[in-house]
Amino acid sequence: MKILFVGNYDNLASGIMERLRQEENDLYFLTNNISKLSAKTKHAYRYYELGSGENMGNIYASVQPDVVIYEGIDYLKAEWTAEQKGCFSLLADTLEEVLRAKVGLFLFLSTTEVYGTEKSAVAERTYLKPATLKGRWMAQQEDMVD
Repeated sequence: MKILFVGNYDNLASGIMERLRQEENDLYFLTNNISKLSAKTKHAYRYYELGSGENMGNIYASVQPDVVIYEGIDYLKAEWTAEQKGCFSLLADTLEEVLRAKVGLFLFLSTTEVYGTEKSAVAERTYLKPATLKGRWMAQQEDMVD
């Protein structure tokens, strides 16, 4: 299966990609922090750099992914600031290409911060009450995905 991971290369991405690699999938990375990829990692995956001038449409046409996993920019950052405002345009571009390329499965990684400071158990369709910038922006991105 061809899997395209869109987002930063971080501990979460590394774990997901390593697990998928063990299952013998064809893995592709679309990231803006290629400098953090070790030589070993660069040999394990095929990768493209966000903003390198490579047209996102060309990347999707070349890869023809069956699955897209979207982590986005600075997903693991505890507090978001205005620096993460690019998350909306990256997601919008990604969704357009996913539709155009007729990708079979799109996985969007969100956060429990969309539920606010709820102390009780929450379910997928629990009312959203984000209390942080990250929670509010992730809730808006969930709407974009829907």
